[in-house]
Amino acid sequence: MKRRDKDGSWARAENEICRLQRAYREMFEVYPFQVFAHLTFAKRPHNNEEISRATLRFIRKTISKTSLSIAALGVVARGKVDARPHVHLAVYGRNSKSGKTLADIPAGAIEQAWRHGNSMVSPIYDMAGVGNYLTKNLAPGTGFEGEVISYGTKTLKAIKTE
Repeated sequence: MKRRDKDGSWARAENEICRLQRAYREMFEVYPFQVFAHLTFAKRPHNNEEISRATLRFIRKTISKTSLSIAALGVVARGKVDARPHVHLAVYGRNSKSGKTLADIPAGAIEQAWRHGNSMVSPIYDMAGVGNYLTKNLAPGTGFEGEVISYGTKTLKAIKTE
């Protein structure tokens, strides 16, 4: 049961969460992301810079292993129990010359690019669902308030028009 604040703040917060989820769902329906990566840390990172650097290394290593142009959008989430950070990324990859995409690469090859703990990469079948999943980590008042991660904004702009 939801707590009803006299000033209606809970209703405003829920309204903001719904608007944020709708915006993300609509945005993810525009971009043809191919895989979803869930990246965990074996050791707790000391700060947000360390998380960002590790994520950037994962993306760059994926680029070098696959020879694809990569675009990624995601969030840093915190675990409910121990607040351990982990990264959720929607990733797009394509080689304009060969036509090869990230969907053509075995998930295990992509997972090996993450050296900081466990990784799980899976194909995306429901873009709106990915948008909702990422949004739960951004919504104010949820206890997550994750940071947004983006990489390859030029690639993102290019794939939006495909």
